Amino acid sequence: MCFLNAIMYPHQGDFTDTVSEHIDFLDNEALWREAEHMDGLGMRIWKEGREEGREIGIKALILDNVEERIITKLQKRFDLTEERSRQYYEQFALQA
Repeated sequence: MCFLNAIMYPHQGDFTDTVSEHIDFLDNEALWREAEHMDGLGMRIWKEGREEGREIGIKALILDNVEERIITKLQKRFDLTEERSRQYYEQFALQA
């Protein structure tokens, strides 16, 4: 029962100790190759997620910067308050 529990919940601290009672990790080359493959898979997923998050952050920053520039231009060109400029921006940006 301990082996099955360790396999189902590998994040527990005693995983290696429990499993090593049943599996010899040291001389099992196939197991080490699989572990390296899984590490590579995990790293690839992490990198893809990181890149996707980075792109979302860049897009949000650019869009936020564009919004602020438009609001500033509205204030200057039409002598509007910041609040009124934001209202116009929200009104017309949603229509675009």
